[in-house]
Amino acid sequence: MDALRRPAILDGLIAAALLALAQAETWLSPETAGRRPEAALCAALMTVPLAWRRSHPLASLTAVMAGFAGLALTGELPTVIFLLPVGLLSLYSCGAHASAERAVVGLGIALVAVGLGAARTADATVTDLTAPALMFAGAWFVGRSQLVRRMRLGKAEARAEAAAAEERRRIARELHDIVAHRVSTIVVQAEAGLATASEPERAEEAFGAIAGSGRLALGELRSLLGVLRDGQTPAATAPQPGLTRLGELLAETRSAGVPVAARVDGDLAGLPAEIDLAAYRVVQEALTNVLRHARTSAEVEIRRDRAAVAVEVRNPLPAAGFAPYARGAGQGLEGMRERVRVYRGDFSAGASEGEFVVRARLPLEDAA
Repeated sequence: MDALRRPAILDGLIAAALLALAQAETWLSPETAGRRPEAALCAALMTVPLAWRRSHPLASLTAVMAGFAGLALTGELPTVIFLLPVGLLSLYSCGAHASAERAVVGLGIALVAVGLGAARTADATVTDLTAPALMFAGAWFVGRSQLVRRMRLGKAEARAEAAAAEERRRIARELHDIVAHRVSTIVVQAEAGLATASEPERAEEAFGAIAGSGRLALGELRSLLGVLRDGQTPAATAPQPGLTRLGELLAETRSAGVPVAARVDGDLAGLPAEIDLAAYRVVQEALTNVLRHARTSAEVEIRRDRAAVAVEVRNPLPAAGFAPYARGAGQGLEGMRERVRVYRGDFSAGASEGEFVVRARLPLEDAA
């Protein structure tokens, strides 16, 4: 059964079956008497090429119609069963598998062969010409419609695959941003807690901050994973973070030992949800890099006007240098760049005059 699912094997079996039928009719039909060797050769020429009807549809059709014409030229076209399925299958295959130009050429060749066959029919009528022509043309059009349908399905599947790939990238970005920032913060807070183990009040404060960061991480992960469950939508889960929660993010970063100054110019309320989330993640990832690789102070500036939201995060370069692409952080910067690019924004990150500066501009005109 598995072999029958392979098109080449199936076509070979069909061609063999039609060849056997054609040869039996050719050698047994009284209408081919006196010219059976020539008729048998034409019958073989009509049926054997059907084994390549998918891979070489025009060549296969041309061979079939050459055999059809040869059979007509050797004498009056015989009334045999195999002619109809062979003709219909070859026309269908040409329409379904050939390019547009080749398919039209194949249809033309078939109509010429049908006309020749009708001319070689005794007491030929208009029906002898039009009936085969209509059937052959109908088979060709059915094949062509199947090709169009396959192409549409292929495009739909390609769009679905692209959408699924984009969704996987989006989920990966969200997981990276949540895990990288929260875990980095927890690690730094834990180190601070160990360093202050002999000072109960400071240690208690450090471990309280660890618990708070863990709860925030669990909340965001629960929100994200809830979206992925069957029957759940984003509206059914906790809201994604945005710039209105900037204060919490700054407080968490400060509790990890990184002094952060912030300046906000403009009203951050009412931003489109995806733009709001993207801007928040840029700030979050930039502060995560400072926390993991620099341990210096940082400055955050956010400006909103009617056209765009602009984010800038800068920190002094430490004496040992600042390599934000080291140990996997490059994925975070690439994630930021990709986020901003999705909304046709501008992104840059790099050292400038003794500082490392992350800049992002997210336009609002096309946010909807």
